Amino acid sequence: MTVSRVLNQDSKVSDAKRILVMKAVKELNYRPNVAARLLASNKSFFIGLLYFALDTSYVTNSVGTFY
Repeated sequence: MTVSRVLNQDSKVSDAKRILVMKAVKELNYRPNVAARLLASNKSFFIGLLYFALDTSYVTNSVGTFY
């Protein structure tokens, strides 16, 4: 829980612990996983498309617009 609080900049963590965690973050070359964060927040900002056939020009043009 302490690591999460440090990474989320929670003020409930002591300066000493914050320094230790940030030192470990730097030594381990930690990079946040964006996909995991989006999954945990229930917000992906992705739009799903379901369609019957790819060979129609309307569908391919529409998908190309969003991509």
